[in-house]
Amino acid sequence: MLNTQKAMLEAVEHQKAGRWTEAEAVCRQVLDADPRRSDALQLLGIIAWREKRHQDALDLIGRAIEINPSQPQFHGNLGLVLVDMGKLDEAIAAFTRSLMLRPKSAKTHNDVGNALVAKGMTEQAAESFRQALAITPDFPEALFNLGNTLRKQGQVDEAMTYYRKALAARPGWAEAHNNLGNSLSRLGRMDEAIAAYRTALAQMPESAEMHNNLGSAYMAKGDLDRAMTFFQSALQLQENHPSAHWNMGLIHLLRGEFEEGWPLYEWRARVPGLGINARLHPPAWDGTDLGGRRILIHHEQGLGDVIQFIRYLPMVAERNGRIVLACHPALHRLLRGVGREYGEWASLIEEWAAPDGDFPEYEVHCPLMSLPHVFRTNLTNIPAPNPYVWADDVLADQWRRRLQGSAERKIGIAWAGSAVHPNDRNRSFPLSTLAALGQVANVRWVSLQTGEPARQAATAPFALTDWSGDLTDFADTAALVANLDLVISADTAVVHLAAAMGKPVWVLLPKAPDWRWMREREDSPWYPTIRFFRQEVAGDWTTPVSRIVSAAEALPSALNSQ
Repeated sequence: MLNTQKAMLEAVEHQKAGRWTEAEAVCRQVLDADPRRSDALQLLGIIAWREKRHQDALDLIGRAIEINPSQPQFHGNLGLVLVDMGKLDEAIAAFTRSLMLRPKSAKTHNDVGNALVAKGMTEQAAESFRQALAITPDFPEALFNLGNTLRKQGQVDEAMTYYRKALAARPGWAEAHNNLGNSLSRLGRMDEAIAAYRTALAQMPESAEMHNNLGSAYMAKGDLDRAMTFFQSALQLQENHPSAHWNMGLIHLLRGEFEEGWPLYEWRARVPGLGINARLHPPAWDGTDLGGRRILIHHEQGLGDVIQFIRYLPMVAERNGRIVLACHPALHRLLRGVGREYGEWASLIEEWAAPDGDFPEYEVHCPLMSLPHVFRTNLTNIPAPNPYVWADDVLADQWRRRLQGSAERKIGIAWAGSAVHPNDRNRSFPLSTLAALGQVANVRWVSLQTGEPARQAATAPFALTDWSGDLTDFADTAALVANLDLVISADTAVVHLAAAMGKPVWVLLPKAPDWRWMREREDSPWYPTIRFFRQEVAGDWTTPVSRIVSAAEALPSALNSQ
């Protein structure tokens, strides 16, 4: 007669050694002898889970719990299966039952945290990971997971503390080195990030993701040749790696190699988190004649991108498209008046929508930022005259009256873009960075800054007119810009707005700029009135600000606003 107790010890030994087939065979022998042996049912459930037979795993572990509901590990393993099945609330309930039976299980607290992360409940997840660490302070997975959660919440410095603790508990952990590198990269500490990525890559040389991350770090440093080699290495390991293709596209665009860049830039649709709307259904437009079909042209990234690429809509209309435009409502009032001297093409927009709402009916769609690819744009055929965006006359006249009586040159400034932009830490800066502008005589400085950074105007280092509270949308901002002589700004949507209106715009750019501004040149093929003032050293705004001060001092003492 089979000794089931001894047999189960044998089955567990097989499991620990990775001999899953042998473990399963022993469990089945045990169940033939004793069909109510709960530990055998549970182990078979784990084997089924490992083989992705989730329903079998659910049934087997569920039967084990019916027979022996007092075993905490049964409930915990049931929770793991439910997580894999996407049944997160049921999983959390199973983990909770496990913790009621064994409250000091660090592993189960960690499992709860992972389920909460999957639900997007990062604050609650962080608390679960902290509870796990209160029980087992050197628990590597909980340290790592808490670091990941904090990084998602924007607490990057604290996240790095936990990655380093995870590495102290488990030296040489490639994923922890990689995520430490991601955090350092987000903080702009690229040399340290590269060191972390190189350590990760040494542990996992066959990881396409780590080759791509290292390439991204070199690209952020402006070392495009070296970056390209790592992206190519990533693609040798994983030929369809979306980020590596997309990053190579960004390098080509930075170099002005548009023909090579646009097709690779299309890979962004497969990169998670880039804002491509997952609700859109095929077909995507390929540039052929639309024959009167309704085409959804949709915003996918920043507000400035909409202003830059709205110039392509007349070309869509020329191919017989009935245009539905989905973009942020803050742009609707401005863009309804777009192009009054560009053939009244704004009237060709048949319907307006918000990018995160319910879309009207359409037959084909195209992201705004895919239009340069569709129309095979190169450096010689960028469309649209300048200006192609106009302020409302009534609004502009209201702002003109508010500025009336000012004999000085009127210069608008903005210093910060959207905080959610992945490169915002490098492209934006505090208002105090522009303190040297105060030495330029005969200027009325006007704030164009909106959002949280606009509060810095209250403590400006020079006299600054601040009407930001009255800038409710881009139509208001355009009306104010229409009355200015010049705009000076970080790389923000204000740059696109003022440049599309034909205003002179001076832009402060980081050492590694956005692809659209390319490298080294002081002008832009997209906007003829732009002039760039670039960092020479990453993170150092002193030189470009000094050059702007000199350029402003050389301006005529009086300029004519349009």
